Amino acid sequence: IFLVDALSSLPLPPPWVATRDQHGQLFFANQETGASSWHHPLAFQLKELTDVCRECLGLTESECESRVRELHATWTAEAHEELAKWQTATDEEGRLYFYHAETKEARWDSPAEMIFPMFQGKLAAIARLVDPEYMPILRRSQVSRPEQLSSSASGAQPSPSGVQSANAASTGEA
Repeated sequence: IFLVDALSSLPLPPPWVATRDQHGQLFFANQETGASSWHHPLAFQLKELTDVCRECLGLTESECESRVRELHATWTAEAHEELAKWQTATDEEGRLYFYHAETKEARWDSPAEMIFPMFQGKLAAIARLVDPEYMPILRRSQVSRPEQLSSSASGAQPSPSGVQSANAASTGEA
């Protein structure tokens, strides 16, 4: 339950899109690079959230609240630190663009549009762990299906075969 709810609060970072192959299976495509994957581009965050959920399930309510506050502060600081690595510049035609001071990546759209939604999704997910109505439901679901918490985040799947390229997926071509 928690991973499904967490995934619903993690938006796809641009330029990733969710689409389906010719067999109807969901996959993720990067419209800029043409890369595709069966795994959500933020799967690493799901692993992190799985670990936090497991930890909180083993804590008292007050310990869980303390841990969530700590994570909220840490992740908010990380988001601001990541955003601070981006600088603005103007091209020869006077158009504003953004570049990453360390990686030298450049982009036209604000990096905040990419960075903050990811962190906001994580914060929304951990907020559920201190919801007095949500946690009993989560605890009951874990008693009946304890394997789901670990298998959902790390389930190995084959790499996409027979999937359309990102450009073909966006144009509807095969």
